[in-house]
Amino acid sequence: MADIDDGGHGIRIMQKTILISSRCFLAILMSICLSSCGASSTNSTEDSPTLMTWQGIEVGKQSALLNGLYRGQFDQSGSGTWLIMNGNVIGYDTDFGYLGYLNFDPSSQQFDAQLWRFPIISNLYQTQLVSASGLYIIQTWQGIRFYSQNNQISLVGDYSMPTSSGSLLLNQVNLMAMATSIPGIADQWQLGQHQLFITDLGQNGRFQGFNSELSGCRYQGLISIAQGLANSYQVDLVQQVGCESFNGGPAQGFAILDDQGDWQWFLQRGRELAFQRFTRLPSTTTDDSSTNTEPTDADDLPISDAPLDDAVPNEDTSSVEAAAE
Repeated sequence: MADIDDGGHGIRIMQKTILISSRCFLAILMSICLSSCGASSTNSTEDSPTLMTWQGIEVGKQSALLNGLYRGQFDQSGSGTWLIMNGNVIGYDTDFGYLGYLNFDPSSQQFDAQLWRFPIISNLYQTQLVSASGLYIIQTWQGIRFYSQNNQISLVGDYSMPTSSGSLLLNQVNLMAMATSIPGIADQWQLGQHQLFITDLGQNGRFQGFNSELSGCRYQGLISIAQGLANSYQVDLVQQVGCESFNGGPAQGFAILDDQGDWQWFLQRGRELAFQRFTRLPSTTTDDSSTNTEPTDADDLPISDAPLDDAVPNEDTSSVEAAAE
């Protein structure tokens, strides 16, 4: 049989067929991608009306309107410090550490909160390095947000526990009037014999710390700017070993520049809490530019849906009241 020479037409037809098939395949892929992307956008957590707290409990997004640093007391006695951030509540007083969540309804100006109260196990440097853990009891708060004539915000209400109840008054504290930025906190800080070094990585920061008198005490982690409150930062502790307390693996929390310009952080690792207040070494300078310390609108807040592992369970522990006391 004689060979038939089509002058290369068959090859060109085959190439066109492959090209058309490839374009159809790409079109199908793009259609699938657009469909999945559209579905992902529709279900985006940024559109969610709720915030996810460390305990994996959802609270109303408007709860972020109470974001801030508060100082106050129970029953008009004692003193304590609490940080409210995006529905999370964490703080301490002279005897206990607190961790929980809060809901706020701006239409009625009412709030309610549930917290776990842990005994303080370490209190050093005049309550500037505090740790709390162990048996806990549940404490609940109910009350209203109050504006004074000079626009100071206070939380006024009641607290309740299985064996006692009383009044609650927390006053919001203005934070340091300087721009929120990683370069603004990248410095050397001190707490007693603890030395903390924060370095600027651009959008984030890294920290390394140690105790100069306690051999082997060291800690490290990452810092990023938090959403919802000026001069607030997200702190991710990678590890802490050989220190007075709170040794272990990853922990998460927030840090703020308080009204004295001190770097104060609030950390939690499930049922362990740590609070530290560092002072900037005096040889450095700060950015004195002013900033608005009002909480951002809750609708502008990004939502985090990744609660920590080993979160405190939502269970009644009133039976351990005596042990916690």
